[in-house]
Amino acid sequence: MRAVALLLTLAVGDPRLQTPEAQAAFGEAEQAFAAKDFDKAAEALARVYAIEPLPHLLYARAQAERLAGRCEAANPLYIEYLDTRPSPESAALVRWNLSVCLASMSLDAGSCEQARTQLSAMRPEADGDPTRSEQLADLEARLEACSAPAPEPLPEPEPEPPPPIVVEPPPDPAQPPDRRRVDPWGVGLGAGSLLAGGAAVGLFLAGNAQIDAVSFEGTHARARERNTRGRTMQGAAIGAAATAGALAIGAVVHWLVWRQGDRRATATARR
Repeated sequence: MRAVALLLTLAVGDPRLQTPEAQAAFGEAEQAFAAKDFDKAAEALARVYAIEPLPHLLYARAQAERLAGRCEAANPLYIEYLDTRPSPESAALVRWNLSVCLASMSLDAGSCEQARTQLSAMRPEADGDPTRSEQLADLEARLEACSAPAPEPLPEPEPEPPPPIVVEPPPDPAQPPDRRRVDPWGVGLGAGSLLAGGAAVGLFLAGNAQIDAVSFEGTHARARERNTRGRTMQGAAIGAAATAGALAIGAVVHWLVWRQGDRRATATARR
C-alpha cells in the first residue's frame, strides 16, 4: 500500500530517534506493520511518541489507527500533524487519508448525504492513482448500501373510540361554595421555568452534537469553529438552567404566599 510505503520511508532509520528505548519501540512498530497487526503498531508508536514526540510519528500513529479501523482516533492525529506544516507531498497524502476517514465515519453513522458530498470532493484527487481509485470505489460501494430506500412505513393504527360523556350532578345548594382559585402568577412562573428548562436541555444537546461532529470536519479550522460553537451552546444551556431554577423557586414561594391569603379569604367568607 502506498500509504504504508510512504510511512516507512518517513520513519524507518530516522536519525532523529536518539534513545535506545524509542528505537526499540519503533522496531516493534515496523514489524507490526509488516505483519499488518495495526493494533500493535499503534500501541508501539504511542510509546515511541511518549519518549520522543517527533512530528512524523503523529502521521505514523494516525495511519496505524486508520488501518486498524479507528478513524475517530486517527482524525485528531492527522489534524495535529498538519499543524506542524509538513512538506506539500506529505500534507496532500494526509488530507487524502483524512478524507477517507471522514467518509467512512459518515457511512458508519448513516449520514449518506454527508458521505456523498465528501466522496464527490475526493474524486478529482483519485484520478490516475490506482490505490486512491480503489479506496474510492470501496467507499462508493458502501454508499450505495447506505442509500438503499427506507422500508415502507407501517399502517397507522385504528383510532380509539371517544371516551363516554359523563354528566356531573348539579351542586348541592346546602354546601358552601368552593372558593379555591388559581394563582396566575405562580402558574406563569412555573410555565416559564418549564420553558427555560426545555431550552437548557435543547441547547445542551445541540452543543454536544456540535462537539461530537468535530471529527467529521475536513479541515482543522472548521473543526475548531464547530468545537467553539458547541462550547458556547453548552454555556448558554447552563444559563438557561439557572434561569429555570430561579423561576421554579419564585413559583413555589409565590404559591405559598398566595395559598395563605386564599385560606384567610375562604375562612372569612364562611363566617
